Amino acid sequence: MAKSTSLYCRLVEGKELPAKDVSGSSDPYCVVKVDNEVVARTATVWRSLNPFWGEEFTLRLPSGFHSLTIYVLDEDTIGHDDVIGKVSLSRQQISAQPRGEQGHGEYGGHRVIPVLGVPTPCPPS
Repeated sequence: MAKSTSLYCRLVEGKELPAKDVSGSSDPYCVVKVDNEVVARTATVWRSLNPFWGEEFTLRLPSGFHSLTIYVLDEDTIGHDDVIGKVSLSRQQISAQPRGEQGHGEYGGHRVIPVLGVPTPCPPS
């Protein structure tokens, strides 16, 4: 069995998200992927451009993983969900972060990561 480590991830909030629905709002949620595999999903916050999720996850990172990507999407009842933004971090970027006092294992510490807007829709596979 391949060695893995854990990474604590807290998805807090979105601020001033773009409206993706004709009503002038969005129904945002987040998806976390490790090497293109979905490992976590937040609840959808309906009709909000400033969603608060406040959700915490412990992610298992395989020893040879390449990247961790967080997508912010707008949930649609008809058609495909729209990508609002995403951020992608390589293993090297994550391991380069300083460990916090509460950090454990190979990856530790605290970091606020802004999610950048995506100009074209590309829903996670």
